[in-house]
Amino acid sequence: MTKKTKKAMDDPTNKSFMDLIYEDNAKVIGSVTVDDGQIELGNCGGVQIKLDTVTGDGIYPIWQGKKYVVIEMDMLNIMRLDDELKKFDEEDS
Repeated sequence: MTKKTKKAMDDPTNKSFMDLIYEDNAKVIGSVTVDDGQIELGNCGGVQIKLDTVTGDGIYPIWQGKKYVVIEMDMLNIMRLDDELKKFDEEDS
């Protein structure tokens, strides 16, 4: 039996993320480059939060809206969602 791959656009978390980005009028303001599989946030040289990325090393976008700052943590999900959205946009034009 063949396992059907779920579209990234159908993932409930991605739907919520896209709604948040839209409603908060968020824009990509930069990215975090990860080479050890972790994103560290801190102040004055001290790490206050350490987050493991889902897929390890990569470049992870940072979104800033009116109320929220969001760092995406799953590089493969980002790439799949971007590809699907590009195809969706091409079909609409």
